[in-house]
Amino acid sequence: MEVPLLVTDFLNRAVKLFPTKEAIVDADKRFTWAEFEARVNQLGHAFTKLGVDKGDRVAIISPNSHQFLESYFATAIIGAVIVPANYRLIAADFEYICNHSGASVVIVDSDYTEAMDSIRDSLETVQHFVVAPYQGAAVPDGWQDYEALIADESTERPPGPQIGENDLLSINYTSGTTARPKGVMITHRNVYINAYNFIIHLSLNQDDRVMWTLPMFHANGWGAPFAITAVGGTHVVLRAVDGGDIYTMIEN
Repeated sequence: MEVPLLVTDFLNRAVKLFPTKEAIVDADKRFTWAEFEARVNQLGHAFTKLGVDKGDRVAIISPNSHQFLESYFATAIIGAVIVPANYRLIAADFEYICNHSGASVVIVDSDYTEAMDSIRDSLETVQHFVVAPYQGAAVPDGWQDYEALIADESTERPPGPQIGENDLLSINYTSGTTARPKGVMITHRNVYINAYNFIIHLSLNQDDRVMWTLPMFHANGWGAPFAITAVGGTHVVLRAVDGGDIYTMIEN
């Protein structure tokens, strides 16, 4: 029997084997694998209600966060395609990436909503603007709050479409050093195999706690969102590389 290589299997395994184990540490927020899956499912339902279907694009512009990890898996379970943009780019690049990818939904950290608002009228396909407020930042006019969006959704897995291993998982854009950013089309199979390379290279296991110094947008975090999840380890989210914060996190 042929079994497709789908990244959703990684989350299924973590929840089955380690439901009460700590999965995510993001500042003062901590989620077990069961709690993380529930939030992923809620976001998947929310995307569906926003009209996101199989193959539709969801862009995210954000530093490392638990919402970023949730978005990777929520798009995957409904067969959508995530577009993780480099938040260090300028507004004109955000405009190009959203238009070129055909994103219908954008999830944006509150530090970058002003940049997105400056190009809002030039975005050809974006229909829904979702903000992930950082440290209680106010929700700007014209934006939907991430937590409010998922709050009333079911924690059960969305039914989702039939997904094959060669279906798109993400479109990752280059930094545009030689011309406009170029979209690299990545499939479930690509990411699945890359995640196993990551696991073998670092000898990851369920007891590992991995601190995120790498940006999650960069080449899908080199596969770490899926590799750490696959072994049931713990994602320790670091928003920005700061020496003091790193030592404090290690100590705590």
